[in-house]
Amino acid sequence: MKLYAYARYSSENQRMESIDEQLREIQDYCNKHKHIILKSYCDYAKSGKYDTRPEYEKMLQDCILDNNCDGVIVFDITRFSRGGEIGIVDSVRLTQHNKILLSATEQISSDDFASKIMKYFKFLMAEEDITKLSNNVKRGKRETALAKEWNGGTAPLGYDVIDKKLVVNKKEAEAIRIIFNRVAKRYSYSMIIEELNNLGYRTKSGNLFKKTSIHEILNNKKYIGVLEYGKIITTKDPFTKTVTTRQANTEDMIIFENAIEPIIDKDLWEQVQRIKGQRKHSTKAKVKYNLTGKLICGVCGSSYVGSSMKTHNRRDYFYICSGKKNHNGCNNRNIVKDRLENVVSDIVIQELKNGNLYNEISNIIDSYNAKDNDLIDKTNKDIDKKINKLMVRLNKAKEAYLNNVFSLNEYREEQYQANKQIELLKSQKILSNKININKKMLKLAFELLAEQIDNNTALELCD
Repeated sequence: MKLYAYARYSSENQRMESIDEQLREIQDYCNKHKHIILKSYCDYAKSGKYDTRPEYEKMLQDCILDNNCDGVIVFDITRFSRGGEIGIVDSVRLTQHNKILLSATEQISSDDFASKIMKYFKFLMAEEDITKLSNNVKRGKRETALAKEWNGGTAPLGYDVIDKKLVVNKKEAEAIRIIFNRVAKRYSYSMIIEELNNLGYRTKSGNLFKKTSIHEILNNKKYIGVLEYGKIITTKDPFTKTVTTRQANTEDMIIFENAIEPIIDKDLWEQVQRIKGQRKHSTKAKVKYNLTGKLICGVCGSSYVGSSMKTHNRRDYFYICSGKKNHNGCNNRNIVKDRLENVVSDIVIQELKNGNLYNEISNIIDSYNAKDNDLIDKTNKDIDKKINKLMVRLNKAKEAYLNNVFSLNEYREEQYQANKQIELLKSQKILSNKININKKMLKLAFELLAEQIDNNTALELCD
């Protein structure tokens, strides 16, 4: 028979047979039974249950479409799949297309009823094994947490890992306290982010703070000394291969109170959670500040933000320097909202009507396209040169194999590594980002917009 060989290295168990060992066993089996291996597919450090396995999916598709191929051979059934239903569904797919699934170390080749039951049973047992392994990992994490030790991974901002324990980082903890205290005082996230970045604080990875950074911190119970495990449950549909995740029920989670030193107290935590809930369900502001984020203070360099104040039964709306609003020493004046927006609006309308706005945008597009094309050509030429070198390397490896300089396994490894690099390089090639636009239509659109503005102005005067 003519077969596709598939091998997989599991990231969840470092003692599993390596790719080379699996392929050797498969080759020995095929030599013994006079089978021919048409092609080998390998997935490195991929779980057979939840991970996306690109080579596996490609192998199945190629096998089904290749009339010259009789089926698939693996080292053992767990290399094909550790997801019970997934393995069964995929083996049935092969059978429906008159393809066979062989194992180099197990007797599963027969299509009689008993053999099918045994094959499906092996898939289910493989899934049970990985479930047991997962449970053992959870128990290990539980014991680690009971010992107040860190289970691995990057420590959250505010903590360092010392002797397998989370220890408060005093400098980073200051940023955590600022965040929670500012939210408790109902500062906006934008104001908090600007304050943190201006004070020189950074995320654990050394980046500037963003809204996502603030959200993650405000939802992290480690800051009140609580460790939680098993918060996310992952499942995979055996038919569509779609992996979905969901939040676990509290009773299914492993939770430890007072497991690490807290950075904030529980009263502040609860207060912040209530405010978050109010923000989540609050309606959008009735007043829209169109220039927020577009105005920079000439004194301190901070951005201007919208604000309002109620005086004498009247609410006034204005823009205020965020540095001044956060009491950072700036004393630049406030600007009345309507007055500023009207001035900016008049300037934009004038630029629109006299054609300056169209000319500016047209020039920006031309400049962008010119730079874009030069960058793409240079980058893609460099990538093509590297791909050509790899193709030469492939041809030399083939010659070495044909001249008995390389063994079959050495040739396949060289072929795999070169093809892997070629695919990576191809993925790095830049498609054209050129902005394609009909300038005549753009100019007409600006003229119609200017005409509409004149008509609206005339109507307002008539009213």
